[in-house]
Amino acid sequence: MFPGSKANAGQQAFLDDIHTFKHRIIRAGNRAGKGSTVARELGWVLNNNHPKWKRPPEWGDGPILVLVAGQSRMMIETELWEKKILQYLNPEDWRHSRVGGTLQYVENKKTGDKIVFVSHADSSDKNRKNMQGYTAQYVWLDEMPSSSALFQEIRARAATNGYFVASFTPKFRSDSIRQVVDSIQPPYGQVYRLSMLDNPVFKERREEVLRELDGYTEAYKNAVLFGDWYTGDTAVYEFERDLAVKEPEGYHPSWRHVESVDPAIKSKFGYTLWAERPVDGVWFLVKDEYISGIFSPDAIFDEVVKRGVGYNIIRRVCDPHESWYIGYAASKKVNYMLPYDKANRKGELIKNLQLAISRGTIQIAPWCSNFLEEVSSCQWAESGDRIVNASSYHTLDCAQYFIDCMPKYEGPIIPTNADAALRLGNQKRKEKEYQAKLLNQGGNNRARMLGGWAVRQHSGFRIK
Repeated sequence: MFPGSKANAGQQAFLDDIHTFKHRIIRAGNRAGKGSTVARELGWVLNNNHPKWKRPPEWGDGPILVLVAGQSRMMIETELWEKKILQYLNPEDWRHSRVGGTLQYVENKKTGDKIVFVSHADSSDKNRKNMQGYTAQYVWLDEMPSSSALFQEIRARAATNGYFVASFTPKFRSDSIRQVVDSIQPPYGQVYRLSMLDNPVFKERREEVLRELDGYTEAYKNAVLFGDWYTGDTAVYEFERDLAVKEPEGYHPSWRHVESVDPAIKSKFGYTLWAERPVDGVWFLVKDEYISGIFSPDAIFDEVVKRGVGYNIIRRVCDPHESWYIGYAASKKVNYMLPYDKANRKGELIKNLQLAISRGTIQIAPWCSNFLEEVSSCQWAESGDRIVNASSYHTLDCAQYFIDCMPKYEGPIIPTNADAALRLGNQKRKEKEYQAKLLNQGGNNRARMLGGWAVRQHSGFRIK
């Protein structure tokens, strides 16, 4: 789409709906005209000459702030600003601001309108904090970010009376972003679909375009051509969210816990905490966190200890490669179990984690967003012998180490002290309440048949 060209049906629907929906998403095939469509609308907004839209009175007469988030600084400047947005504006009206040669923002010399450019390729806490400083009348997210957290962070930059638009081709698998986008429904927002083959440039070259995609998987072809969600033919893990994500009902810090960590000084430190449900030995991931911005072993160790306070931790597991952390912890009388021969068993570690997920040996608490993002997006490279960006999947690595060193299930434990007996009394009270609930729901026979065993299974309480 370029100045003077006619929009196709999908593009026109997006442009017409600026009045109707504050949040609009273009999920499209590659080179389907998604970016140029948004650029055309943005040009109309900045020039206040949209054929069907007028500037909202809530914006006042002051300058407009626009936030454009793209994959990299170079792509933002060359592809978004110079090739798309600027063709709808008068270049002489705009002043460029750079830091170290990198374009930071452009400002209209006459109106004061400003377009600020940010990269979502960097998902660091520092970058997120920088984004949090903006509230804009118009926010454009170009291409999929690495996580749903970043997607939401950028989306939240739109003012209450402003607009958020996103345009992307889903070339990698991200179940969490898919869940967010699929939840955007009228009257709050709308999702639009554009096909690469709808672009007039490719209509006469259909067979050539299809031949260029020979050898790629059907899932990848459909993502590139039609903007279909990429299902991940090269996914490392098969992960069914509906089966693997469960809340640990009756969870209590007295459950047996295992702490599994993937230490680092120069990058993020992965921290996970797993809790065993007493009634059946199923382990739940209840914490998946990153420790960053701390660079001394003693401070890192103190932070890890702080995160485990109040939990019944029976075992600690660590990446055997990080001897600096293991040695420091040992000097503080904290010992870690290490996976055996990790370097030569990577494939086995991956397989064992997959088996644990598939068999229900482990469950993931729904608030563990880091792990959920990583297990959904982890992909094999095209060669099939390595994982793309393998060094960034720290909570996945923690999970592999945990599975390799998982304690055996010991069954229920009888209380041996007054405090434990008090907790047992509280458990019995919950059992009676649950039995009463079943009876009130008309489940008299079921309550009698299941008895206390079913109630204890429901409460999930364990005494040690």
